[in-house]
Amino acid sequence: MLGRSMPFVSPRPRLVLLALLWVLFFYLVSIYSSREVIGHVQSGESPSLGPSRELEALPTRCPQTPPHPKVKAIVVISVPPTATAEDVLISTRSVVLSGEDQVIERLIVADALRSLSMQSSEWEMVANAAPFPVELRTTTSEGEALVRASVEPYLLELTETKPRVLVFLDSTCMVESGWLAPLVAEVSQDPLVVAVPMVTDYSSKRAAVRSGGSLQWSLETAPLSLQDWKDSRAEVEELRRRLPALTGAAFAVHSDWWRTLDGYSLSTNLGIGVKEWSSSAASSLPGASALHSELSLRIWNCGGAVHLVPCSSVTQHVPIDAPSRSQAVQTAAIISALTTAELWLSAHAEQVWLALGVPRVAETFDRFRLSLKESKLEEARTLLGVSKKCQPFDWYLQNVDASLLQSVQTKASGGISKVAVAQPAAALPPPSEASAPRTAQAPAREAAAAPQMRRPVPGPSAGFSARLEAASVPAVPDQVDPKLLVSLAQDPHQNFPPLPAKQECQRRDGHSELLHQVALASPEEYETPVRSRIFCMVYTIQKQHQTSIRAVRETWASKCDGFVTMSDLTDPSIPTLNVPHEGPEEYNNIWQKVRSIWLYVYTHYFDDYDYFYIGGDDLYVIVENLRLYLNSKEIVEASDHGTRPLFLGRRFAQNGNKDRIFNSGGSGYILNQASLRILAENSADNAACNPHIKGFYEDVLVAACLRKVAQVFPYDTRDAHGRERFHPFTPAAHLSYRISPKNPDWYAKYSSDLKQGKECCSSHSIAFHYVKPQLMRRLHALLYACDG
Repeated sequence: MLGRSMPFVSPRPRLVLLALLWVLFFYLVSIYSSREVIGHVQSGESPSLGPSRELEALPTRCPQTPPHPKVKAIVVISVPPTATAEDVLISTRSVVLSGEDQVIERLIVADALRSLSMQSSEWEMVANAAPFPVELRTTTSEGEALVRASVEPYLLELTETKPRVLVFLDSTCMVESGWLAPLVAEVSQDPLVVAVPMVTDYSSKRAAVRSGGSLQWSLETAPLSLQDWKDSRAEVEELRRRLPALTGAAFAVHSDWWRTLDGYSLSTNLGIGVKEWSSSAASSLPGASALHSELSLRIWNCGGAVHLVPCSSVTQHVPIDAPSRSQAVQTAAIISALTTAELWLSAHAEQVWLALGVPRVAETFDRFRLSLKESKLEEARTLLGVSKKCQPFDWYLQNVDASLLQSVQTKASGGISKVAVAQPAAALPPPSEASAPRTAQAPAREAAAAPQMRRPVPGPSAGFSARLEAASVPAVPDQVDPKLLVSLAQDPHQNFPPLPAKQECQRRDGHSELLHQVALASPEEYETPVRSRIFCMVYTIQKQHQTSIRAVRETWASKCDGFVTMSDLTDPSIPTLNVPHEGPEEYNNIWQKVRSIWLYVYTHYFDDYDYFYIGGDDLYVIVENLRLYLNSKEIVEASDHGTRPLFLGRRFAQNGNKDRIFNSGGSGYILNQASLRILAENSADNAACNPHIKGFYEDVLVAACLRKVAQVFPYDTRDAHGRERFHPFTPAAHLSYRISPKNPDWYAKYSSDLKQGKECCSSHSIAFHYVKPQLMRRLHALLYACDG
């Protein structure tokens, strides 16, 4: 009756009218935005295309002037074939005018639209306004994985010798002023982190966060709740959260980590994301999220992490995308999701089939051509599980996102797998009790070690030298005597090392006040029937030989059982050893230097020492207290008399994340034979240990390698009172340090149960950092020449 009396508002015409109104709305928004941005181009101002007021009301407390990291970024805007030229121009202009000139090195537009032209007047305006090169690279591909993969060879060529941060951005996105520096800073701080901005959909009445979220069995991502942000997060660091899965609309990744992950090339090789467009059509197309869900699994399970960076803001307009819903694209999206399930989910793969409404039977495998992919899937599983040491899906459920287990569905009738689905081989030994992270309980006080004999640990494996050569690890042509300083100290005619200056005892300052409570262990305390042999080393460069290295040599170095300075010039009289390594001799390449050092020590000194201590040339070590600790009953039992790997130093939780603990390189860290063997055997050529990454974060990479390969974690080295033994700053700095209750700095966030004032440091402290030559001699005098 209603249809007859009011035919003009029948359901079907009403839907058509509503669709037309939405199209008109988005068209007007794009025209308005375009004119606004063009006006800003002409005036030289930066546009403000902000999210809704709800987002502006969030208490983010972002820094007014974000840090500009030293590492440059290459931004890639990917354009789907369904985009309009106007949309692409708006997105590109927003990047050009975002005020990130100091960070962006190059902007690349990967165009599947194939109707853009750099010769057009509008593109010419963009190019002239940009303070960096703007390139347009056209591709005949349609799917998002293929479009982004089409520029990967070029990106890897650009970053072959000098790492960059790669930033992928969908053309439906517009960036805010200052959006990029926080992302690049996050990646620079930890190259294994993929940084995601706050991506908000401004086309809806209520702002929706489209950065990522929890993974669902359909391989879609459950969006983040905006109310959760407003209710529970008031600080920037608290806002930063781990994302189980990203949408792919915008993210930043280190070029070396992207190379290790095989980027979008692995996706396209398996046929994932080759027709559908994940980052802008995933919300309306079942299975389309699989491309970036698979990438998220790869990042997490292969040793990385996905972090949301709330101080980086990007807005996204997801258009009505009718062409993406063609039957061919819909089928391709389903196949991408099923392929991801068979690759990663092992016994849980059937949950994806159930969520997509597809029976997991032999007929379906043939219909979707999954049977033809089995050989490629098996190759990919071997690559991920064996070569890259990626964890299986159960690890992801236990450590990243357990919410999936709350929605397990029942098995579909007749569901039986045609192929034998193998999980990625973890190839990991079960974690031992000592390799698991220590609890916060106070360890037992040091006691003399039991007099059991030292148990042997096997040295380099058969063919290790050939593996080093195959991995192009540079050979060390020279040799020096690691016992030179010990011999000089024992020779009564040498007067070595020189006596400390007693005049330092008269001056009182924070250094003397703190060291007054530090006791030197006596031989009676640390000498045991089985004495630990300690090899010490510092890394440096030639210009520091007569300053920093001379101070180290004349103070604490001769107290170790062996000592060598690892440098870029060999001088047997110091001794310093030139250790060639991959890449340049520079701060941003310390990982390659340290990697080569550990490989050399492993092949030359492994059998001669029990513990190996490394640090920089501004490290001061109280060797007597180090001996007391290493010979203690606690450490002997924790290492099972040397057979169980130990990784000792000052623990830091990366960005406060206690799942990613590492030992700070500043105060040095120690490996026993068992952990050195794991590090060297894997850092030589195991992709899981990032053997070719270039960066200054060697301490992070050492910890990541030990964690990923053998589940070896930094050991809790605090004393019975919870005070630290290894210190990242000078004595006076630790004495005066106080945590700001309103704005805790990075040190407070990286530390666990941090003590302040005189309680900061153990009475048997072992090491201090940032100790310059003059201060090093002063600390040495305060400890060895001053009474009381």
